[in-house]
Amino acid sequence: MSKPYTYQVTTQADSKIKVVVKSTKAEYDRYKDMAYTELAKDVKLPGFRPGKAPRAQVESKIANELFSATVKKLLSNTAAEIIDTEGLNPLTQLDYDLTKASDTEIEFTFEFTNYPEIKLGDFSKLSFGTELVKVEEKEIDEVIQNLFTAKDAKEKVKIEDVSEEMVAGLKMEGVSTVAELRKHIEKRLQDMKQSQADNVALEKLIEAAVEQSTIPVPEVLVEDTVERQVHDYIHKIEDLGMDPDEFLKAQGKSRDSLKDEKKEAAKKQIQQELLMTEIVRHYKVMPTPEDIEKELNSISDPQMKAEYDSPAGRRYITSVLIQRRALDKLKEVAKVKKAK
Repeated sequence: MSKPYTYQVTTQADSKIKVVVKSTKAEYDRYKDMAYTELAKDVKLPGFRPGKAPRAQVESKIANELFSATVKKLLSNTAAEIIDTEGLNPLTQLDYDLTKASDTEIEFTFEFTNYPEIKLGDFSKLSFGTELVKVEEKEIDEVIQNLFTAKDAKEKVKIEDVSEEMVAGLKMEGVSTVAELRKHIEKRLQDMKQSQADNVALEKLIEAAVEQSTIPVPEVLVEDTVERQVHDYIHKIEDLGMDPDEFLKAQGKSRDSLKDEKKEAAKKQIQQELLMTEIVRHYKVMPTPEDIEKELNSISDPQMKAEYDSPAGRRYITSVLIQRRALDKLKEVAKVKKAK
């Protein structure tokens, strides 16, 4: 069955897509009937019960609203069908333009930035792992000295002056002697340093995966990210009661130079986000609505659960799951180096 519209898709530079659509007047009338049904029930005209007034009189009263609602439904629904038919994947909101509305035809265009064509590298050539970190005795000494040195003291407590009584005074569970305190601190430092080392190794793995892959970054995404970051930065300055431009001037900067500073970092961030998304798509581990629901149900705090049970909250949960699954898959495919 032929569709009540024709369209032409044009791929432009920087992953931009433009679609020109010609829709029949009959299709416009169909959407107009749907919009009229929704709007007319709330229209009140003297001498008529709600919903019983002649359509011509009702349309006359709501003409502008009816036209807007009709066009909005026609454009958005038709665009959604075309995007689905063509297998397109918009990264930005659709920008509509109604170019013609006559008795015989409706013409409009819509543009957006499409998900770029990404080619993943051979991650089996990458390696992941960290060396076992060591905790030095002087590091333990430093922590112990800080525990027992008063904030206003000019000199730190000497490590040899730390007694069992001083340790007992800390009232730490399972720690009552100096030896036990040293053991406890060593374990905490070991865990902290190992976690930091693991994070550094993971960052290097991600950077290597990006370098091995072909990940074009649409400029509009960089611009949007930078604009958002600069807006947040300026807002923080204003919250401190300072003039943003004067503050930047004192640092030898301007809003434009601040944007330039943030561009490279924004591009790197977007590349990594696109990498994560492409990995879960490629390996078919994209989170499903059921996965999101499961994560929501695992939140025990009612208030927190209510906050996340929203479109924005669900998008955040989805992004977290995408990153988690992508990293797991990346580590799985890469060669794991044995810690020494």
